[in-house]
Amino acid sequence: FSVFNKIEIWDFPNNYFFNVEHICLKAKYVGKNSEIQISEKYPIKTKIFDNALELQRVTNYSSLDFDEKGAKIILPEQDLKFLNTLSESQYRRKFFQGATLVPRALVFFKIDEENEKYLQISSDPEVKLRAKKNWKYSFQNKKIESKFNFKAFLNKDLIPFCIKRFKRVFLPINENFEFDETFLRKNPKALEFYDELNKFYRENKRETSEIDNLFSNLNYWNKLTKQINNKQYIVVYNASGSRLKSAVIDNEEKEIIICSENYYYSTDSQNEAHYLSAIFNSPILSKNIKLIKSSRHIHKRPFSFPIPLYDEKNDLHRKLAKKSQKYHTIVQDLAFNNPKITPEKVRTFIYQKLMKLDNLTKEVVFKIQL
Repeated sequence: FSVFNKIEIWDFPNNYFFNVEHICLKAKYVGKNSEIQISEKYPIKTKIFDNALELQRVTNYSSLDFDEKGAKIILPEQDLKFLNTLSESQYRRKFFQGATLVPRALVFFKIDEENEKYLQISSDPEVKLRAKKNWKYSFQNKKIESKFNFKAFLNKDLIPFCIKRFKRVFLPINENFEFDETFLRKNPKALEFYDELNKFYRENKRETSEIDNLFSNLNYWNKLTKQINNKQYIVVYNASGSRLKSAVIDNEEKEIIICSENYYYSTDSQNEAHYLSAIFNSPILSKNIKLIKSSRHIHKRPFSFPIPLYDEKNDLHRKLAKKSQKYHTIVQDLAFNNPKITPEKVRTFIYQKLMKLDNLTKEVVFKIQL
């Protein structure tokens, strides 16, 4: 707004003239050489209109912070007051982004045949179909030792309280999740397959890329290797999207790898994992995250809110965990009978249950007494 003054916002939150969220601005053009400070232009008078374009109310929008380029984020003043009362959750440092298992067409596969020692595999047709042109790699009837078979899931298969299905992934790693040439040489089928994939990767990677082998790409920033430390229960949520969706995974056999589309935290406490999943799936948290993000990127924004560390002695914490376990069972049955069900359809189906989560989350996270 640097070239404008006397700014007024007209907002139509429930009326869509276009297919994207939008507002109208009324302002006076003052030019690029205006000496008016950005902060002096706030608060901005804002008119809120209803579906019939009738004026509902008049309020003021302001910002938490300003710099020479403008305001960092613009919100109603009552929302800013709310945000100013919040503190960061200690869980922020406990959650990590998953591994960049790309190019997917090279390592995702389907099983054609299997026995105790070997798998016969071919390209995952869905992954191959979605691959970028220069990574449309295809393989058929390849043999690998079964110990190199891992599971991962795509973000599109994560819905509230459930992962609809897992994909198979070939990873050239030892029992410590490390690349070990000596170990690979003892498994000649996997070594031969990896060499083939690595050759294709090196021939097709960007010339400017400093990552010169496939494993280093899969293990970018050690996000694959560090997952050796994962405990039995893993709670995951989506890294981007308009709303949070979360599920709990039982990783007792240590064969599940979390991809970079999601953030995760592992724990030995099943109740703690479900407590967090309940909070992440509550509509009130997604609603408040929208106050502090201007794009679809979520990343660690849930922890801008004071989600307390799980306390087994806290009755509200245990209630959240219990409800999450119950809703996981309900949604898993729902997904089994409706494999193509979307996150939005799940939320519609369990709407009343989500309202119960909201009430508990308001008390636990936002300290709102009901």
